[in-house]
Amino acid sequence: MVRSCSMWGSPARQRRFGFANATVMVPGPRLVHHGSAHWFSARARWCPDTLGPAVAAMIVGMFLPPEFAVEVVVDDILFRRYGRTVHAVGWQHDGSAPGRYKFGYGNCWVIAGIVVWLPA
Repeated sequence: MVRSCSMWGSPARQRRFGFANATVMVPGPRLVHHGSAHWFSARARWCPDTLGPAVAAMIVGMFLPPEFAVEVVVDDILFRRYGRTVHAVGWQHDGSAPGRYKFGYGNCWVIAGIVVWLPA
């Protein structure tokens, strides 16, 4: 059994509804480390520049007829981090920061999503 969950909510709420903090694999009576579930990204041979458009084409092909336009939304977010061993950090613009100063130190992540309107 593979149980996946989110990081939302307090730990008490997660326990009450049966969520965990990470992916847990429970084969029978013994617990297996979650790293054994990551073989695809750790050991498989794939190129993100090829995989991304292939997955996007598959999603669009499943949900949209060929004559419809594809709507893509893009957003960025600052993940505030600091320290000597953190990779690729720097001063970034943070539009959602409270107050006057809209800069923060950390990693900037850009997220793209495909908008698919499903029939009601």
